[in-house]
Amino acid sequence: MDALQGQDSNVANMPVALTRAHSHNDYLQKRPLKDALENGFCSVEADVFLHKDELHIAHTYIEITKNKTLTDMYLNPLKQRIDENGGQVFPDTKQFYLFIDFKTKASATLKKLDEQLVPYQSILSRFENGRVTKGAVTIVISGNRPVKEIATAKKRYVFLDGRLGDSSAIGADIAPVISESWNTHFKYRGFRDMNDTESAKLKSIVEKIHSQGKLLRFWALPDREGAWSVAFDSKVDLINTDKLAELKTFLVKKSKTK
Repeated sequence: MDALQGQDSNVANMPVALTRAHSHNDYLQKRPLKDALENGFCSVEADVFLHKDELHIAHTYIEITKNKTLTDMYLNPLKQRIDENGGQVFPDTKQFYLFIDFKTKASATLKKLDEQLVPYQSILSRFENGRVTKGAVTIVISGNRPVKEIATAKKRYVFLDGRLGDSSAIGADIAPVISESWNTHFKYRGFRDMNDTESAKLKSIVEKIHSQGKLLRFWALPDREGAWSVAFDSKVDLINTDKLAELKTFLVKKSKTK
């Protein structure tokens, strides 16, 4: 009984899940993953280097340190949280994305990742027998993407971070999210109103991606409220930020005024 009461208390004290909040460069926060979870973020991103047969969390090669690994900083804490919370990261949504940005060679990094994911398969979304089974965490591979390996795998526990230029044969069962650089498509920097030409282009991109059953994210989205508002109102699914508390405040306010 005490254990159940403790679990209920944990769930009750959790923040509201923000399904449109994406912690870009999550590992640069003071408390990687924990800060994102405490702010209700349902999507986080970490850069990974394969170095000395281990997957290290770092943005550049010189930042690699022995004690910062994917397992210790992300996989173990997520599994512990899911086990304690009835099988989900947040009680009010089944959506949680872990973006892993490969900084080293795609095939070798994927091979090591596949090895390390074996103990965590019970919490992961998977593709098997031609269909996707949702888990508590969906792993999305970005950066140096092993496109062919993932697209042709008969069974896997990872998915691709898609691009607009990817083959039309890469469906949502392979790439559930499309990510693009904001600066590649738009000059808007979050001040005043977006002009009509860029607004129409953004609407077109959103409609195209949604018609494919995929989510849309822009990296390098200007990290200020004006740009967040444009992205939110245009139905961009995952809003990139390094300012976790500020985006949380914005999204909570938006949810109350819808």
